[in-house]
Amino acid sequence: MFFRKTYSLFIALAVLFVPSGAFAGEGEMRAMWADAWGVGFHNQDEVDDLVQAARTNNFNAIVVQMRRRGDAFYLPREPNGDPRTTALDPDFDALAALIEAAHNTSPRIEVHCWVIAFPVWHLKDEPPPQPEHIYNLHPEYLTQTSGGETFIAEGYYVDPGHPDAMRWTARMAKDIVAHYDIDGFHWDYIRYPGSNSGYNETAIARYNEEFGLTGQPASNDRRFLDWRRMQVGDFLRWVNADLLEIRPDLAISAAVFGSRSQAFSNVLQDWSAWNAQGIIDLAMPMIYRSDNSTFISRVNDGLSHQGARRVYVGQGALRNPPDNTVVQLGYARDRGALGTVLYSYRHPRSGDVDATIRAQTLAYIRDNYQPTWTETPPLPWKETAGIAKGRVIDGETGEIVYNAYVSIDAGAGFAQRSCVQGGYAFFNVAGGTWTVAASFDGRIARETVTATPGEVAHVDLVLREREPADPPKTILLTSFEDVNAGPDNGTVLFRSPSYSGTTTQNVQSSPNSTRMTRDPPAGIAGDQSLRVDFAFEPNLENPWLRLTTHQAIRFPNPILPLDRTFRFDIHTNQDVYVAIGIRDNGAPGLIGSNGGDIGTIEWVGGITDNVREGVPGTVVPPLGRLVKAGEWTTLHFQLPEEPVKAFNGTGDLTHPQGVFEHIAFVPIIAEDGAYSTNQYEVYLDNFAVTDEPPPAASVTYKIWAENSLPEGQRGKHDDPGGYGICQRRSENAVNPAV
Repeated sequence: MFFRKTYSLFIALAVLFVPSGAFAGEGEMRAMWADAWGVGFHNQDEVDDLVQAARTNNFNAIVVQMRRRGDAFYLPREPNGDPRTTALDPDFDALAALIEAAHNTSPRIEVHCWVIAFPVWHLKDEPPPQPEHIYNLHPEYLTQTSGGETFIAEGYYVDPGHPDAMRWTARMAKDIVAHYDIDGFHWDYIRYPGSNSGYNETAIARYNEEFGLTGQPASNDRRFLDWRRMQVGDFLRWVNADLLEIRPDLAISAAVFGSRSQAFSNVLQDWSAWNAQGIIDLAMPMIYRSDNSTFISRVNDGLSHQGARRVYVGQGALRNPPDNTVVQLGYARDRGALGTVLYSYRHPRSGDVDATIRAQTLAYIRDNYQPTWTETPPLPWKETAGIAKGRVIDGETGEIVYNAYVSIDAGAGFAQRSCVQGGYAFFNVAGGTWTVAASFDGRIARETVTATPGEVAHVDLVLREREPADPPKTILLTSFEDVNAGPDNGTVLFRSPSYSGTTTQNVQSSPNSTRMTRDPPAGIAGDQSLRVDFAFEPNLENPWLRLTTHQAIRFPNPILPLDRTFRFDIHTNQDVYVAIGIRDNGAPGLIGSNGGDIGTIEWVGGITDNVREGVPGTVVPPLGRLVKAGEWTTLHFQLPEEPVKAFNGTGDLTHPQGVFEHIAFVPIIAEDGAYSTNQYEVYLDNFAVTDEPPPAASVTYKIWAENSLPEGQRGKHDDPGGYGICQRRSENAVNPAV
């Protein structure tokens, strides 16, 4: 109890400083989940009691479960295939009754329709009684474990990798949004049952065809994990765009795992990415814990990953006494959450609950957390951003196209693959007229789209033959000369060395920086270069660094033509091997523009295998160019002729364009496994695309000393007394001089 009393005092003091949300006049969502498994809305009396309890206790939103396990607590309309639930009288429309009661008496209470997405039945040995139930009609939609089991965790799930199963689910959602005046649509169980699932036969056939594989992937295969996460994200992007086209002011939310790491790894639910892309409006992490340390940690983590949208904290009242529920709700409010969702109306405290205890508990929460009424907060992006959506269509066959690369020039990060339904959707588009483009199999489509805040613009992209274009001989992507110090410093083209999750563990915590410098080593034209500092951890079996371009502030993930030469200048203080990573994704934008992070990655310029002798099972970069210490070297990668190895892709480059994803650094490793753990000082400059062939041999450049030139003509020098000579090495792409 000491913790609770101390923390309650902290909350009381914090309120005096008006830290957040409800106290700053922005409104606050105070919602309850009302589930369909017990008392709540099975008849009109229950509906009236639920709505009255919300009004009496200052809850301004109710999240009501209208799809339990593939059944409907509302009146479904074709083409929605879900049957009516057997838990209600045939003519009672629970959703309509709730909307009527919640909306038509003051104060108005929001109704958010809660549906269970992928679990469709829960009894192992007893099928649903409705013949038209999805479980009975389409057992081929069910997901499986690697061993063929279909009953997993909570029951039977449809597989997100089965396109017809997702169409069934989408028709259900669109039916509800089109026919009911709901304020929000709430997804639950929008995930796999576990990492050992997703082995539906259709899903595996799609996966194997997409990557040219056979057999069954391992459940922990990185590419298979990413592919399954993509199935869930693709479904949400496609269906939510359709829902918002029907009702643009709809608030779309999702109940998600309270632990982001468990969500990502265990059930393949990348909800922070959904928030970042604006695919959902509200993430509601279910932090159903009685220990406050875990609750606090997960609240802090969730609120730090709101991205372009919001996190409303899901609090587990059913596992807490009322006083600790108030402490937890208060912590979420103090940390800046503009909303909380209580689980649940039926069970608002730990222990046994009847009608009397329920009423007493909700009254306690009201008196100690929300003694006055407030409205839910506005969602500002509904007024400031629009949505661009449509389909990618084959111009010859009229069929939709899966896996086309789609981008819009409305800002950084707007790139994606068309989903298996052929759809694309961009959710956070500023008002204006933009170009949306798609490419696939050498063909391209471009259309203009006018984005209007609060509205959805629909533009289909019909793929035609690519128009030939002759770019200039050399296109300079960046020489860093126009980059100012300050907010850009440190994330210009590349992120910090430890940023990549692939190799974070391989580098020491310090040094760890990328930054602009006006004092690069002599022998390079211009005033500025990018400096990278890092050191490898000792005793690694697989030491290497992946320096990534992902989400850099300036020049993120630049697009490259894959039929030309890519070059850049590099200087290091230690010998090191260098290769590059390219996403072979057919990015349709202009050379150098942001190509996003869609598509698998190939190693380019490596001349060894990807598996190091003596270190079985490791994925390592193939050794590329050997960059010698102490001299500027120009590395040329003649992309049509380079050796290509698979990182998480297919081991070849097949598209006209791709994305420059990363540089890989591999230390010189002795036969006994020893390598340098000293600080690497790497300078990078002059990233360019060119048609010109690389020089066949080293070139000697004469660098004039500054004090030997007239004012206004001074440049870099390495000998203040007169002339300086600097060897600038230029290595051939196919036969590197090492």
